[in-house]
Amino acid sequence: GETGEIEIYPADRFVSFEFDNCRLTSRRLEGEYINYQKFIQTQNPVKCKGSVRQLKDTFERVSPIISGQKVKSPVKINISDDNIVIDCETLVGKVHDETAIEKLYGENLEIGFTNQFLLDVFGSCDTEEVFVEFSTPLSPMVVTPLEGDKFFYIILPIRLKK
Repeated sequence: GETGEIEIYPADRFVSFEFDNCRLTSRRLEGEYINYQKFIQTQNPVKCKGSVRQLKDTFERVSPIISGQKVKSPVKINISDDNIVIDCETLVGKVHDETAIEKLYGENLEIGFTNQFLLDVFGSCDTEEVFVEFSTPLSPMVVTPLEGDKFFYIILPIRLKK
């Protein structure tokens, strides 16, 4: 909201911005950005409604056994009629947790994700409840508000070992 002069210095791999008594330098993205549009399903066969706080709390409880691990284990999510079961196993230990969720329609599903991505999404939602949609175990999870289009998050899954 403030007015002022900003000087921009682009380079091959970096760009710098100077304003007031501050200099901000950032690395420029290289290559092509992922075409996220192709991952977005228009019709997801599994749709749930859940509390952002409960989901975030559940994924935070999984974090202690994942933090500090060189190889990050996926968080396995099993969606049933009235809850989500979270399982994760690392060298440090095992976690099994459940949280209530209302499945609006669709079959039961097992899918894996990186826990930090789940924490980032549910930590960024500024509504009390969200829709969480799934297609297949290899398709992304979509998180949207109950009303409007204030945000739209997609999280790519991790292939689970059988």
